[in-house]
Amino acid sequence: MEDRLNMMKNGFQQLYEFLFLEDERILFEVMQKDGQTSVDCRGFCELVSGLAFSLRQEQAEMTAGKSRTRFLAVQIKNSPILYASVFAALQAGFDVLLVDPKLGEEPRKQLLQEADAKILLTDRPGADADWKCLSAAELQQKALQEQKKVKNADKEAPAKWGRYLAFATSGTTGPGRIIAYEGAAVCRQVMRTVQWFRETPFMTELLSGKDPQGERVMSILPMHHIFGCLCPLILMGYGFRILFPKNDAITTILGTMASAQVWGCMSVPMFWQTVLNLLRSRYGEVSADSIGQLAGENLKFCLTGGTYADPGLRRSFLEAGIGFSLGFGMTETGCCTMHFMSVENMDSEGYVYPWYEAEICTEDGQRLKNGTGELLLKSDALFSGYIQGGDLIPWEPEGDGYYRTGDIFCKEESRLTFVGRCKNLIVNASGENIYIEELEQSFEALAGFGLLYGIIECNSEPVLVVQLRGGENREQLLRCITEIVGTLPVYQRPQRAVLTKSVLPVTAKGEIRRRQITDEMLDDPGNTVQIYKR
Repeated sequence: MEDRLNMMKNGFQQLYEFLFLEDERILFEVMQKDGQTSVDCRGFCELVSGLAFSLRQEQAEMTAGKSRTRFLAVQIKNSPILYASVFAALQAGFDVLLVDPKLGEEPRKQLLQEADAKILLTDRPGADADWKCLSAAELQQKALQEQKKVKNADKEAPAKWGRYLAFATSGTTGPGRIIAYEGAAVCRQVMRTVQWFRETPFMTELLSGKDPQGERVMSILPMHHIFGCLCPLILMGYGFRILFPKNDAITTILGTMASAQVWGCMSVPMFWQTVLNLLRSRYGEVSADSIGQLAGENLKFCLTGGTYADPGLRRSFLEAGIGFSLGFGMTETGCCTMHFMSVENMDSEGYVYPWYEAEICTEDGQRLKNGTGELLLKSDALFSGYIQGGDLIPWEPEGDGYYRTGDIFCKEESRLTFVGRCKNLIVNASGENIYIEELEQSFEALAGFGLLYGIIECNSEPVLVVQLRGGENREQLLRCITEIVGTLPVYQRPQRAVLTKSVLPVTAKGEIRRRQITDEMLDDPGNTVQIYKR
């Protein structure tokens, strides 16, 4: 496989051929109001070819600009048409930017401007005057009507594939970063992980002799993130059918899991925590029987990632006999571990894949093979750079090619255990990035009260902490905080706001020392007051 990967002309084309060129195999299943729809390799490839044929016409009409990238933005909810649109756009010569389907007009506008995207492919109604908006449904219908033209066109001219697939991280006061991967890096992540799955006995033992092609794995991961985009492709490459629910309501998801006898499910830890709470409230216990009643007796595998998964959450599913797997990585690095846990070995984030090199950088700048400090990663599967103004800005590695993750780990050989973050970033339970310094800027109005304040992280959520001086008008202060919170997107809102009489530790610059603020300081009823809770 590695020889094929090194010889390929375009990574996206190589990945497409690896995943989809088997005529009879079922790739996707979609639950809809009128029943279930299946998509096999042949139907998927015909759809991609038709979409690409239509998009090539759009590509030809685009005015050549000065940017080194040619982005088409895709804003489509989880579905086979999302994957078909991505591969069709790449096949038509576009670079692709994946956009959160729930993202509002203004932040979407900022992202598209940053990518210098001229076209938006969407399943959302309504037009945007600033971009040429294409309806995925209309383009799909047009593609199906032009299959004969497509077959003739494919014989005449080979596809000229796009170069980049880009993902946007979340921002608070402005657009997040746009992180771009070349096709070769994406292909390496998927194909190598599929091979690693095949060589690891965990999956074979969990399947107990079953053919993965006959088993369904539901995907409710956010597919505009790299983990959510690539995980379904990896499990599909292993042989599973990928199932999408008709909506993201928890009752719909669990009902579909039970009725479709889903074997596995991919989601962020927050989903599994919600399932855990339902099991305890409805059945009083977390067991194989209660899980079977709630999500179907065939559920054997949970895959999660995107943010930290609490050890108690891991243990609950493992003790109930459900295989629990955790992926760790960043948007810039891709998933660099996939930990198949056991009750005896569930505290770490897993073992670094063999195609990544990892080192530790201590606070005093020492570089160690093992120890505790900032994790550094090196691989030919890392991202290429950041998109700014339509151009690719290559990232600046350490002198020997390592990427600084900003996360603190304890490394023992290839085993990683998460300790904390050395950068001012919170990754919440949904896997969204919250930049602390930017969020603090949103509360600048508090400076008018003459109070010291800051944002800290508690259980992967932001908490606003304000040091009282005495004599403040608390009603006015609460009103000010409430008004600011109301202007923020829901996932960026502080989980709570705490007023404290304790003297907050500060740096020489007058900023609070976040790590020195303890739970005892926040929870002391005689010294603090919680003025609101989300």
